[in-house]
Amino acid sequence: MPRTLQRGRSSKGFTLIELLVVIAIIAVLIALLLPAVQAAREAARRAQCVNNLKQLGLSAHNYLDANLVLPMGLWFNTNDTTFNGVPPCVGYHEGSLLVSLMGYVEGTTIYNAYNSSVMYNLPQNSTVHRTGSNVLWCPSDPRAQRLVTTDSQGNTTTAVGGVIGTKLTSYKGNGGTYNYPSSVDGPPCPRYAFVGRYSNGVFAWVSKTSIANISDGTSNTILLAESAVGKQTTADQADWNWWGSGTFGDTIFTTLYPMNPFTKLANQAQANAGPKATAEGSGTLTTYGTNNSIAVQAASSYHPGGVNVGFCDGSVKFLKDTISTLPYDNNTGLPLGLIFSSGATTAIYALPPGVSWGVWQALSTARGSEIIGADQY
Repeated sequence: MPRTLQRGRSSKGFTLIELLVVIAIIAVLIALLLPAVQAAREAARRAQCVNNLKQLGLSAHNYLDANLVLPMGLWFNTNDTTFNGVPPCVGYHEGSLLVSLMGYVEGTTIYNAYNSSVMYNLPQNSTVHRTGSNVLWCPSDPRAQRLVTTDSQGNTTTAVGGVIGTKLTSYKGNGGTYNYPSSVDGPPCPRYAFVGRYSNGVFAWVSKTSIANISDGTSNTILLAESAVGKQTTADQADWNWWGSGTFGDTIFTTLYPMNPFTKLANQAQANAGPKATAEGSGTLTTYGTNNSIAVQAASSYHPGGVNVGFCDGSVKFLKDTISTLPYDNNTGLPLGLIFSSGATTAIYALPPGVSWGVWQALSTARGSEIIGADQY
């Protein structure tokens, strides 16, 4: 019988060195791909942010078509002459322009639930404030979506009995180059007419801005811009950006300071250490206006290199950090070259002869007569 020859099998696996080489190659590929994935995610978030501003811009135009003017920046509730126990001109304000827009941006349920016959921060409006809307939140700014139930002092209500909890907003209306002194100067306060003369943006106390009032052109005038909640201090995140409140720092921003002050100042902490106002109701006009920080008052975003801005013509543009702006103190963020005063009959600030607004400030004035080319921003 012939012998059957059986050929032996031999199996060969990876050596340790080969395995390490493969792992190293995979790690390099991941390292190369990760930035691309992150960039793709940020591009998607930025696109959603642009869409939010487009929706808000469209709602503003729908409001304009129905009312012939844009929403008021903020207003007083005249149904209560003492403002629910707080005397007029002591330090109080009312609802925001964003509440007015809800009825025109598929937020009809929220808009209809708002009770305008009472103060904005009374319990009757708690549900509205606690609900908020997706269109108010930039995906790159997740802190704006959280529910704030206490302020930085641990209070569960405001000074005037009210809103227990509120959602926030990543977007604010254009108040121009001047942050008016807020609640002490609204109607029917003695200085209301005086202060109103220096409100040069689109939104202000009981503003009624029509297209005819935007003489600089709707394509060269800012309507809304980003103001990132998460870029602010923990205390400011609790106290500001309330989407239903109409004051500066909540739903109105100013171009008095450069955009993204966190990346502009020598000391980043200075962005959150803005000028403080004198006591509300003291009867003295304050130099810079509100009692919140630079970070709260300025436009800002998480998108690298700039800020998404909605214009009055409905367009949305990404303005770069490098845009021309009014010169400022690199340590404090405060503007240079302005003449400041604090009287009852004189301007709170003015441009001295030979000094011009930067493009950033010029884009925020509705009727400043500045000449701005499209290549400047």
